[in-house]
Amino acid sequence: MRRGHGALIAVIAGARPAELADGVPLANPLDLLGAVEAHARQDSSDTLGRLLAYAEFLEGVLSTDGITVFSDDGRLLGYNSFVRQQQDVSAAPRSLVGGARRRAFDVLCRLVDDNVLVAAFMRSSDGRATMYARSDNGRR
Repeated sequence: MRRGHGALIAVIAGARPAELADGVPLANPLDLLGAVEAHARQDSSDTLGRLLAYAEFLEGVLSTDGITVFSDDGRLLGYNSFVRQQQDVSAAPRSLVGGARRRAFDVLCRLVDDNVLVAAFMRSSDGRATMYARSDNGRR
C-alpha cells in the first residue's frame, strides 16, 4: 500500500452487499489470515511461497482503481468495485469535497453507519490513512 496511488478497502461480514456487487469477485477467496497462521505454525518454503504470492497479488489488487473487498475473517473477496454517491441534484458541483477516492470513502462510511459494512479504510495518494469502523458499543 505504501507504493500505490492510494487505496480503498471495505470489510464485510457475511454476503457481499449489493452496493459492492460490481467489480471482480474471486471465485476462491484468498485466506490471508490462514496463510499467515499456516506459516507461523510451519515455517517452510511452501508456506512462505504462498505468503509471498498472496502479498504480490494483494499489492496488484490494491493498486487498481476501485474498492478492495475483504471479509471480517481475513479473506480477500474481490476488487475493483465502485459505489455510487447519492447527491442532491440541486446541489452545486462545487459543494463536493475531496476527490473521487474521498467521496467514495464517505459512501463507505455511511454503509458502516447503516451496518452494511464492518469497516472502511482509505489511504490517499499522499500517504494519509483513515479507518472507519463500527464497534460493539456502537461508537466509531
